[in-house]
Amino acid sequence: MIVSVIIPFRKKNSKVINCIKSVKKQKYKKIEIITLSDKSKLEINGLKSYLNPKWTGAGEKRNFGVKKSKGDILFFLDSDCILKEDAIEKLVDLFKKLDVHAISGKTLAPKHGNLLGTVTGWEYEDRFNQMGEGYVSVAATTCLGVLKDAFEDVGGFQDYSRGEATGEDWDFSTRLVLKGYKIYHTNKVLVTHEHGDESLGHWFKRRIQHSKYRIVHKKKYGKLADEYSSWKMLISTTFLFCIPVVIRMFPKVRDIRIFSLPFFAFLRNIAWSVGMISGWIESRRIS
Repeated sequence: MIVSVIIPFRKKNSKVINCIKSVKKQKYKKIEIITLSDKSKLEINGLKSYLNPKWTGAGEKRNFGVKKSKGDILFFLDSDCILKEDAIEKLVDLFKKLDVHAISGKTLAPKHGNLLGTVTGWEYEDRFNQMGEGYVSVAATTCLGVLKDAFEDVGGFQDYSRGEATGEDWDFSTRLVLKGYKIYHTNKVLVTHEHGDESLGHWFKRRIQHSKYRIVHKKKYGKLADEYSSWKMLISTTFLFCIPVVIRMFPKVRDIRIFSLPFFAFLRNIAWSVGMISGWIESRRIS
């Protein structure tokens, strides 16, 4: 099976280059790499690189990459991610063994991140640990494998924001499930998410956008919670300020920085509240 690795990005930087290097180091060799940007074209051997200044969303970049792909499996990867060397090999094995149409992997905390990126990365690691292995109703495009036939049948991604990737993966996976396709989450396909230099202000704005999209999603599909954001997780995050996460993760990371997570959970609660109010007002205006 040929795997088409599709990487949307904006400007050329060291993270994009390191991401591509990690793909080239994969044990599984039947791979093509496709990059798509509205700012930069990469001149790298063995790489299909496309540039279009009119692209404003990650979804439309990915959709164009699919049109140019030859693979049986589409593997969507964020440009600030570093794959473990056996990641695609394990992804292909799971597609062969399981009756599934899409598989999402587990993201690990950045190795060289700032305080915010590191502790929220640990939180996501804990979230995936709590989810475990199994069938799910939603999947993030941080690292997501999809059978090409299923992708084309549901019509690809639909962008909900410009410049920032927000909600298009939730919408896409929901449409997959509504058409009867199966999504599986595994903690065996590992990727380090090197998003650890994000500023507090940018992170706060993204949390607002994510919360705002949730209201749009609820209005469109009638669903607010899922495996990534279960009611148990929402209660732990909002009312308990991620203290259960700290208790579970400190013995694993052995790093006192994890104790700052409740503070960031408090700030996120504020951002979520702003986003929910904004989304509710917008949904009322549209309706």
